[in-house]
Amino acid sequence: MTKEQVNNPKHYGGKDNPYEVINVIEAWGLGFCLGNVIKYVARAGKKDPAKCLEDLEKASWYLEREREKQGENKRQELELASWFLGREIENLKKIKKNNVE
Repeated sequence: MTKEQVNNPKHYGGKDNPYEVINVIEAWGLGFCLGNVIKYVARAGKKDPAKCLEDLEKASWYLEREREKQGENKRQELELASWFLGREIENLKKIKKNNVE
């Protein structure tokens, strides 16, 4: 494995990208679960286009886990985010299904 595959790989945004996922997660002070939501959404399909849907489903899993941990006020915000992510996953499933048929 080369150093470029570990340190700031291009499919992560690259070294000079201020929006590389790790920079955003740290700047926003996100914890593990929400950090993974951002990671999987931002990188969905970039490393392997065939796994875009899988990446979004992983993001959804982490979002649901975070929702379970939060109090009622935060839970409502996360519920809305979960709804949008679920809608995107369903749209991608329809597109994938139509491309197969």
